[in-house]
Amino acid sequence: MSSDITCSLNGQIGFITFNRPQVHNAISLEMWAAIPGVMDKLLESGARVIVFLGEGDSFASGADLDELKAIDGEDSARRIWHQILNCFEHIWSFRIPTIAMIHGSCIGGGCLLATACDFRIASKHSFFAVPVSRLGLMLDDRTIGRLVAAGGVPFAKELLLASMSMNAERAYSLGYLNQLVEVGQLNDAVGAFAEQISRNVGSAVEASKRSINIAAGLPERTSQITDEQIVASYLSEEFRKRVGG
Repeated sequence: MSSDITCSLNGQIGFITFNRPQVHNAISLEMWAAIPGVMDKLLESGARVIVFLGEGDSFASGADLDELKAIDGEDSARRIWHQILNCFEHIWSFRIPTIAMIHGSCIGGGCLLATACDFRIASKHSFFAVPVSRLGLMLDDRTIGRLVAAGGVPFAKELLLASMSMNAERAYSLGYLNQLVEVGQLNDAVGAFAEQISRNVGSAVEASKRSINIAAGLPERTSQITDEQIVASYLSEEFRKRVGG
């Protein structure tokens, strides 16, 4: 496993830390590919809840910009998009609950990863953005559906259509965040919440999570926005210009 991701287990609480503070925890292709396996490892080691967090002053700033600039054809564009999408789906459908512990920037793929988690607890210094429209990129229906399910239509439209950056208070008011706390209270708040989850009966939690996800009414993996359209958006001249590639 890359040192860009670290994991630990404290009792029955697993932690996955994005460890690239020098680039605000941008998530590389290697990291996207590694996350599902790290989650599986923690589950096998006895975790009953997993917490995602970022080292330093950011949760995660999205996909690695240098890798996006280096996309040189359909194969590399498809590989990056599928690794990102598979990571979201693994988190969303994972057997045990997941918590995004958010401080600082939670942007792009980092925000979409947090949205795939079951719970989001943030400090008041956090902010959120998914600037795909500004970059000329497309997303699939399920990824967008999770944004709507978590924060509602206004939340999704402000992030995706207007490419707005949203502060934590606004995100909390729209229901996207489960808790909003002072910076110094974030560790304790997440720890107490995770501990409460871990004390519940695992089989009941797993069944309830599965039923809630079904009730969320997300579309199937097939999407009106096709895989080919999404891959093509990574190859578009407008995207290349806007990421500086």
